[in-house]
Parts: sequence; C-alpha cells; structure tokens
Amino acid sequence: MSIGNPYYAIFSGMKTRARWGSAFETKASEKDMSAYEAWEKTLKEKEETVTHELKPGTWNKMTVILAPAKPEDLAYVEFSMTVEQVKLGDAKK
Repeated sequence: MSIGNPYYAIFSGMKTRARWGSAFETKASEKDMSAYEAWEKTLKEKEETVTHELKPGTWNKMTVILAPAKPEDLAYVEFSMTVEQVKLGDAKK
C-alpha cells in the first residue's frame, strides 16, 4: 500500500489500525440497526506501530498483512493512522 504525504513535514511515531471482514448487507441496515452492530462485531482488527518516518511530499510504501483472511473476508477494509510527531524542516536550506 502507498500512503501519500502531500505536506512538507515528516511524520513519525505512527500507529496504524486496520479492520476487515465480510461485506455488510445494506438492506438489513434499513430495517434494523442491530444488524449493523452485529456485523461490526464480526470485523477483525489489527494495530501496529510504524517504525519508519513518512517522507514529505511523496508516496510512502507500507506493507500491511491482514491475516488470517480469505478473499471473501476482504470485502470490507478500513485503515486509519495516528501520528505522534510532526517535524518541519527549515525552508531556507
């Protein structure tokens, strides 16, 4: 996967969170909100700490392994990231 960093800042101290699972049946959601809540509980989840920095102004490669997962388990994938540190460079250099 590639993560874009359109800023002139270096991001570090990141934690990623992935959630994945089967597709949600949207017709069920129109009738019953508890169906959505039940589906959400079936999602698998994985958190990781990222040890490298996201370089500024470029795409950064990152490998995420979602296991165990069959193809039908990847109909829904959600990915989020938190950042602990942002470094700004000197524009005069």
